[in-house]
Amino acid sequence: MAGVKGKSGLRQGMTNNPNGRPIGRKNKNPNFVKKALEELFNDNVEQLKKDLKNIDRPEIRAKLLIDIGKVLTPRPLNESEEDENKTRSEIMKRLFNSEV
Repeated sequence: MAGVKGKSGLRQGMTNNPNGRPIGRKNKNPNFVKKALEELFNDNVEQLKKDLKNIDRPEIRAKLLIDIGKVLTPRPLNESEEDENKTRSEIMKRLFNSEV
């Protein structure tokens, strides 16, 4: 399989960035999409409320509300992200002698 070419024209498993995205680095695209969705929802809250009330089946209305919540609610941080945030806060506190 090592010689099989993928969509990029490179051997499978080989990319221009063989190490991949570093651990802990945020994926920018989902953040951009999430921000655009938040703006869309914020601009259409009243219409969204009306549309949800017009859905006859409560199970569909509940599923839609859950799905919207998943998009708009931040995911919990994993241990390494929590540690990174604590370390960053501690560094900022020491550098600027204040809470950040």
